[in-house]
Amino acid sequence: MKKWKWMVLLVVVAGVALCGGCSSDDDDGGDAEGTYAGTYMGRIGGRDLVLVLKQDGNRVWGNYTLNNPAFAENLPNGTVTSLTPPSTAIITANATRHFEITFRNYNSFDGVFINNGKPVNTFGNK
Repeated sequence: MKKWKWMVLLVVVAGVALCGGCSSDDDDGGDAEGTYAGTYMGRIGGRDLVLVLKQDGNRVWGNYTLNNPAFAENLPNGTVTSLTPPSTAIITANATRHFEITFRNYNSFDGVFINNGKPVNTFGNK
């Protein structure tokens, strides 16, 4: 009977060790490993929004595209307030346009698009 206990213990330990290295990556949003980098899809003003973000520490940058009519723009500068959600970020496109984003977790967001100092529309991928 003692051999069975050791065999079961060995199988459990091996299973835990193998699963410890497992992670999942959700292509709909941020990186499951603790950053907000990734591709986010949502809606803004009745248009499809694709927001692609990269991250290095608290610095975030990337680009976004809108459809109907097609529009794309780089987002060269941004910061996130916390490396763990919930967190907020301001990511600028240029002197007149920026995003104010709230990350509820690593895979979902909502926020507002600002143009000429005025909120244009809210967005999100809820």
